[in-house]
Amino acid sequence: MDQNEEETIVGGVMAGIAIASVALRFYSRHTQKAALKMDDWLILIALLGMIGIDVISIYASTVYPDGSETASTESHEYTADDVQYTKLLFTTSVLYFTITATTKLSILSMYNRLFSASAAFRLQIVILAALVVSFGVACTLADLLNCVPLEWAWINSQADPRYCINFNIFWFAAGICEAFIDVLIIVMPIRVVFLLQFNRAKKIAVAALFLFGVL
Repeated sequence: MDQNEEETIVGGVMAGIAIASVALRFYSRHTQKAALKMDDWLILIALLGMIGIDVISIYASTVYPDGSETASTESHEYTADDVQYTKLLFTTSVLYFTITATTKLSILSMYNRLFSASAAFRLQIVILAALVVSFGVACTLADLLNCVPLEWAWINSQADPRYCINFNIFWFAAGICEAFIDVLIIVMPIRVVFLLQFNRAKKIAVAALFLFGVL
């Protein structure tokens, strides 16, 4: 099994899990005759974006099977197929930050729906939502403008420093920032849960279940 086949299988499995999770969420709303909320629509948008990325990635690795190897070598002589592959890869990278930002906003919207009684907590949600949006927009713009002129993003995978930012450093820094924001989002409801009128064991159980659901 080559790398392209492995990536296709992993992408398909992850997409299947995500689709099943969101489908169960909407089915639960339907059976309970509950109206769909903002967090439901946001996670649906994120899911559709993720499916789009998976479709593009699978198409790229299937139609242009040599593209992955080309994109990881220091070659400035791309064939037409290589250029098409890197264009598709560039498209998925641009969509990525929109999807992750929408997912985070869905979680924050759910927090607001469940814990809206606390004014201080609502303020934290607003601040963190603003951070998520700002970070997503900034990274998307940086991704779009990582090379000037733009076509250098797909005619030279090694991102010639005369025209492009260092893409590896960009993704590394973005990953660290995203991990930090994720941690903030995950720990946000813990204090609220522990203020509930439950015994200690039940508080721990509720917090654990809640965090598992977010993850």
